[in-house]
Amino acid sequence: MYLGIWQFSFSSGNFVGPTVAGFTVAEWGFRSTASLLFVLYCAMVMINPTMDLIFAILRGAGGRIVGVME
Repeated sequence: MYLGIWQFSFSSGNFVGPTVAGFTVAEWGFRSTASLLFVLYCAMVMINPTMDLIFAILRGAGGRIVGVME
């Protein structure tokens, strides 16, 4: 089951990514598209460690997240 979800996510990303990038380059140009992707990349660089910190704080004894599935 998990491998099917992984394969679907990976394959749809391989289709959607270049398709959307092609449309944005055609509509806005390469420079604007590259700037947009750089801003999105910087946002993800900040969001990922923040989410890791939040989950580390929420994680209770035994490695479970407090308040979830209790």
